[in-house]
Amino acid sequence: MFFVFNKPKIYSYLIVLSTIVVLFFTAAVLSEANNLETLTTSTEVEEMKMPIDKVETDEKKISITINCLETDKNIEEILETLSIRSVKVTFCVSGDWVKKYPELTKKINQNGHAIVNMGNTYTDMSEFSYDQAVKSIKEGDNVISTLINKKIKLFKCPNGKYNDDLIKAARDNEYLVIGYNIDTLDYQGLEANVIWDNIKNKITNGSIISMNSNAENITREIKLVAESLIDRNYNLVTVEELLNP
Repeated sequence: MFFVFNKPKIYSYLIVLSTIVVLFFTAAVLSEANNLETLTTSTEVEEMKMPIDKVETDEKKISITINCLETDKNIEEILETLSIRSVKVTFCVSGDWVKKYPELTKKINQNGHAIVNMGNTYTDMSEFSYDQAVKSIKEGDNVISTLINKKIKLFKCPNGKYNDDLIKAARDNEYLVIGYNIDTLDYQGLEANVIWDNIKNKITNGSIISMNSNAENITREIKLVAESLIDRNYNLVTVEELLNP
């Protein structure tokens, strides 16, 4: 058997070979992209040096986080609303806030809600150096832990902003770093029904919802969102419970 090679055939062979190589490379890239998209567990998220924004679970569990900001004026009413429906949420506090409102902090803890450290002051820490981040985290931890006599295990980045140094500082001090995948935008003064309409189709098992204690309509918001989630048969748990079923 003889193979006849001429220029047209050589060109044809090269084109076929090039096409095969391109297709193989494209398939490899797509496969890698798919692998990245399916990172779901908290361990994998940690390896990516990112906060845990959502927990993959088959159970109908949701966590609500409330950033305690500026004043204490809404906290008592929030706690009362949560108590009526026996709902547990996660309050995120800074050391400075705890110093101003120690009795409220104790009451949050005594009512069975989780408490998360947000550093010594509620400020953008995404520009902090590693040492600055460690200092703020430790100072916040000392104030909170001393008051409620409990080890705090979770850290939340103020304003949801972070850099690698902040994440590393938190983890080096044995904290899990949490974020959120549902932002209610309640700080914009939105009505409770508008907030619910905005988030209701985004919520899935394992979602972490972020609210703010100083939002204009926070008490109506927490009541509507909590009741609506319960009506959808979701179990509202603290972030710690969501992470450790």
